[in-house]
Amino acid sequence: MVVLLLAAGRSKRMSPIEDKNQLTFLGDNLLSIQISKLKNAGFSDIIVVCNKHNKEFVGTITSSFVEQEDLELGIKGAILSSEKYIKDKDIIIVNSNDIVEDLVYKNLLALINKGNDGVIVSKKVDNYFPGGYIKVKKTNIIESIIEKPGEGNEPSDIINILIHYHKDSNRLLKYLRNITSNNDDQYELALDSLFKEKNYISLEYSDTWKTIKYPWHILDVTNYFLSKLEPHISKTAEISKHSSIIGNVIIEDNVKIMDHSSIVGPCYIGANTVIANNSLVRNSIINKNSVIGYSTEIARSYIGDNVWTHHNYLGDSIVCDNVTFGAGTITGNLRLDNKSIYVKIKDRKIDTKLKKLGAIIGQNTKFGVNTSIMPGKKIGMNCVIGPNINLHKDIKNDSHVFQKCDLNICNICE
Repeated sequence: MVVLLLAAGRSKRMSPIEDKNQLTFLGDNLLSIQISKLKNAGFSDIIVVCNKHNKEFVGTITSSFVEQEDLELGIKGAILSSEKYIKDKDIIIVNSNDIVEDLVYKNLLALINKGNDGVIVSKKVDNYFPGGYIKVKKTNIIESIIEKPGEGNEPSDIINILIHYHKDSNRLLKYLRNITSNNDDQYELALDSLFKEKNYISLEYSDTWKTIKYPWHILDVTNYFLSKLEPHISKTAEISKHSSIIGNVIIEDNVKIMDHSSIVGPCYIGANTVIANNSLVRNSIINKNSVIGYSTEIARSYIGDNVWTHHNYLGDSIVCDNVTFGAGTITGNLRLDNKSIYVKIKDRKIDTKLKKLGAIIGQNTKFGVNTSIMPGKKIGMNCVIGPNINLHKDIKNDSHVFQKCDLNICNICE
C-alpha cells in the first residue's frame, strides 16, 4: 500500500503565506508532523507530492517525493504525477494540511482489511465549508460527491476529508485521464464515476479536524497544537526570578526570559528567543530566534522565526519569518461595531466568522514606528512599511509604502 501525501498545492487563497507545509508548530514543520503521524499509524511507503517551489524543502525531510509540474490540475495532477509509483497498487491519498487524530487511521485500516473497494473519510458539519460534499446511503455506501456546491446548495451536511483509500489505483488513473473540466473538480468527477461503479464506504469521523484553507485557519491549528503540548522548560533557558510563567508552556534551549515579563500558557517559546523586560506573551506560538522586545504584548498569535518586536501589540495575528516591527506599531483585532471580520481573498470578501482577527503578515517585511494595522488586513512578503501609517487596506508583495507628510515649521517669535 502506498500513501500519497499531497503537498504541492500553492493556493492563492493563502497569500501572503507562501507554503503551508513549512509552517512550524511546537518546533516541527507541518509536513514532518504529518509524515510522523502516518508512520506511527503503520504506513511505511509514503510518497510526498511537491512542486518546484517547495521541492528543495521537501528534499530535506524525505527522499521519497515526486514533483507535480502542472499545479492547475490540482489533485488530479498530483495523482497522475505519481503514476509510476502507484500503478497496480492500492493507495491512500492524504492532504498534508488536514490535521486529524490518530484513531482515524486505525479505523481506516479496519475497513480496508474488510476488502472494501474504497473508503472516504467524512465529517458532518454545521456550517458551509468550501470542499466536497457527499451523499451517503443508509448502508454507508457513498452515492455521489459535489465539489464546492456553494452555500445553500449543499446536497447534505457531510463533507469529505482528504483521507481516501482506493483499492484499484489503475481504475482511478483511467477515470482521471478521461476527465476534463474547467473547474477545480476533476478528481471529484472521477470519484463520482467510481461511486457509480464500485462500493466506496463513508468512514464518519467525529473527532477534531483542522485544515488550512484560508490564512486565519493557522490560528485554529495553533490552538490545536497548543492544546496538545506537554510542558517542558529547557535546562539551558535563562529565566529571571522576577518573571512570571503561568500554565502549560514549552520553553526551548537558550531562551532568555527577562525581568518582569510574563508568559501565560498555553505557549510555545522557540530556541534562542528573547522575551524582554515587561513583555507579555499569552496563548501563542513564538518560534525560534525571535525577540519579543521591551513592553510588547503577543496574544493568541502565531509568530515565525527571526521576528523582532519592540513596544508593540500583536493580537490574533499571523506573522511569518524575518519580520521586524518598529516601536509603537500595533495590530487592531476588533471592529468598533463588534461584527465579524472580513478578509479579501482574490476579488472576494470572505466572512471569517471571527470577532477577533489581527494582521496576516508575509515573510521579510519591515515596519516603521507607530504604524497601525487594521483588523484582518494582509501585508505581503518583502514589503517596507514606513512610519506613522494607518494600514486600512491590503498590501501586495514587494511593496514600499510611505506616507507623504509636509512639515510647516514656524518661528514662534515672529
